Amino acid sequence: MIRLPDIPLAVETHAGLVGYQQSVDAHPSYPERVKHAKQRFSSLNKKGNPIFDDVKVTLTKMCSGARRCAYCEDSVADQVEHFRPKSLYPECVFAWMNYLYACSTCNLRKNDHFAVFAHETGVLTQVNRARNAPVVPPAMGDVVFIDPRVEDPTDYLHLDLLDTFFFLPAREGGDRGARAR
Repeated sequence: MIRLPDIPLAVETHAGLVGYQQSVDAHPSYPERVKHAKQRFSSLNKKGNPIFDDVKVTLTKMCSGARRCAYCEDSVADQVEHFRPKSLYPECVFAWMNYLYACSTCNLRKNDHFAVFAHETGVLTQVNRARNAPVVPPAMGDVVFIDPRVEDPTDYLHLDLLDTFFFLPAREGGDRGARAR
């Protein structure tokens, strides 16, 4: 995982995303916004939609190499991934800064998993919602996951090329939690 370059969207594309987001935000309740966000994104994120065609072109420019996944950098990125899951954060479903390009394997594995350091306690809190659980807003807090759009993952991780070939903590014990709180 590497830090992704900040490439702005075309003004028209950004305005289109803002309009899409306004249609989600117009719903009065959180459960309605979640439902509408998922439906609206699925119906609009299709080849031939000029806004999402431009989103995908711009995300491709941000990839390392030839359209590589932002998470594993190993597979071809083919899906617009929401850093903050759309089923938890409908207010970000059409936010440009919430998009990454990911391969289907990474996108499926991440799915709606997300975690924060809860504001009330500072405790690491998983905010994903179980199937058939009530649709309520997630706990508020500082994000635990590394966002390669705004952070440099190499501040926290290094690739172990001598032994495991996995990303490992850059420092023993790390300071991610301490910094976030």
